[in-house]
Amino acid sequence: MTTILGMVPMAVGTGVGSEMWRPMGIAVIGGLTMSTLMTLLFVPTMYTIFALTGIRRNRKKMAKEHKQGLKQSTNN
Repeated sequence: MTTILGMVPMAVGTGVGSEMWRPMGIAVIGGLTMSTLMTLLFVPTMYTIFALTGIRRNRKKMAKEHKQGLKQSTNN
């Protein structure tokens, strides 16, 4: 966040040479903002989705094994 805010003067500056530095400031602000959002929102969300899928898969597998075990114990 500090780097993003530190780039704001470069992106909105109006001094000598600002026409050269302004695009770089805007690009850095955009890149840091997107990477921060990806890191804080997208990656944990995807991790949670994959973890829940694995848990559901394991539960189904265990339920199937449990049913098979019950069938075998009733047949004996």
